[in-house]
Parts: sequence; structure tokens; C-alpha cells
Amino acid sequence: MNRSLGVFLAAGGLGAALALLSSGREWASVSAGGLPPVSLTGGGLAPALNAAAIAAAAGLVAILATRGTARRLVAVLIALCGAAAATASLIGIGRDAIGDAAAAGRGVLAQAGVDGGGTSVALSPWPYLAVAGGVLIAFAGIHAVLRAGTWPGMSARYDRSPSEGPASGAGLWDALDRGADPTVDETRER
Repeated sequence: MNRSLGVFLAAGGLGAALALLSSGREWASVSAGGLPPVSLTGGGLAPALNAAAIAAAAGLVAILATRGTARRLVAVLIALCGAAAATASLIGIGRDAIGDAAAAGRGVLAQAGVDGGGTSVALSPWPYLAVAGGVLIAFAGIHAVLRAGTWPGMSARYDRSPSEGPASGAGLWDALDRGADPTVDETRER
């Protein structure tokens, strides 16, 4: 395997795995009024993270199946998915998102008649791993834009050449009449 392709697959795969894994984990814990803490997951704070990571993972496979301009377009889409994943993660752990979650928690407590004072928020390492995953995906996409032209494509071994024309029932019967097995490639038998 081409070393550059290996770097792309490793960075993109690791980045997508980090983003997907962290999106389901607890990113923050909000506690107030002596009540048990409320857990906030990555999926709740950064809903776009999952979609961006899944699209990037699909792009990793699509890179292997495409060539030329289509491959570079897929690479650009992978880089954009990585940027979207990192941005969604940063917004998810931003002061506004956590502050909104804490304010919502205080509102729920106030409706229940509990003083919402003393609200505290504790962040876990998962959102930072999600940002790192997005950065790795973006790196993989940019790397592919620059290097994809040197990577091998899928084999065209079983593609029919235009000069052969489409396989027809009559052509298969004619091959059988000649004593040839139409299911075996004649060039390999020699």
C-alpha cells in the first residue's frame, strides 16, 4: 500500500472513531442545589458531530472507489466534514452552550421550587477528543486533496472493455458452440 494512502486512512479512521466515540459520552456535568448532577452528552451539546463523523467515514471508503477529479472532490468533502466536526465540538463546549445548559438546569430547579444557586459545571476530556478527531479528519481530507493523484484506484480487472460490447445471451451460446467456457477468462488459460 502507498504510504501516503496509509497516512490518510489512519488519520481519517482514527479521527472518525474519536468523533463518533466521544459524541455518545458525557461532556459536562451540571450540578445545582445539592441535587444529583445532570449529565450532558456530546450528542446533546454538538448534534452535528455525529453526522459529520459518519459522512467522513463514508468518504474514506469513497476515496478508494473513485479516481481523478471525483476523488479530489470527495477529499474536499472529507476536509469540510472534519472542520464541521471540530467546529461543532468547540461550539458544544463553548461558554454559551454550557451556560445555556446550566441556565436550563436552574430553570428546571426553580420550577420544582429548589434554589438553583451554586450551579457548577465540570467538563470531561471527551469534547477535547472530539475536537482532535475533527482536526484529524480535516488533516486527512487536506492530505488527500494534495496526494490522492498518486494513489492506486480500485481494480478494473472485471470491467468489460468498450470494444467487447455488452455480454449477450447469444454471444455466450456462441462461445459454448465453439467449445469455450464463457465463464473463464481466455487470456488466463494460456
